[in-house]
Amino acid sequence: MGWIQVKAFKEHLHRYAMRTGKTQMQIAEDLETTYATLRFWLSGTRSPKRASLQRAAALFETSVTNFMDDPGGAIEGEEASGLSEIQRFRAKVILGDMKAEDLTDQDWQIIFEDYIHARDRMRAIKSTKTDL
Repeated sequence: MGWIQVKAFKEHLHRYAMRTGKTQMQIAEDLETTYATLRFWLSGTRSPKRASLQRAAALFETSVTNFMDDPGGAIEGEEASGLSEIQRFRAKVILGDMKAEDLTDQDWQIIFEDYIHARDRMRAIKSTKTDL
């Protein structure tokens, strides 16, 4: 799921829900997102963007790094030695640390391949739902 550790994110969400007595729908509102988006995060289908992660960390009274995989050094200066060059690049793009004018042709190729992969995965999911 990108850079978020789903299990850790769920644990923080659960603790927050228990502490506040709020439903996931109410928590989604607190996070300034939709319930559907929160469910995507929890299922591992999508990763939150940087601003959403920062809101979640503040809301859950924790650090972003407590529920994140190493994002390629893009968050709070974390070490990225365990990530491949492509993973570090993807982290920078996902977290908004790269500007379009800084991207090379090879970078655009990676982005395009990621898009094609995601598109094909969504088409496969859609086709299985219509077959039911």
